[in-house]
Amino acid sequence: MDVGTNKVLDIYFKSQEESLNSYQKIFENVFQKYGYPMRIITDNRTNFKKRWNKQP
Repeated sequence: MDVGTNKVLDIYFKSQEESLNSYQKIFENVFQKYGYPMRIITDNRTNFKKRWNKQP
């Protein structure tokens, strides 16, 4: 979703697909169609966060 225009830029459906792979496909399609954005804003989904291993 482009926040500035409220347009859906791409959509991807596939049965039994992992969400991280789906996001990668969507990003590839959007980057090919529109180029690279200045910023990507996400919600708080764990797909977009680095997981730190907290070991003693």
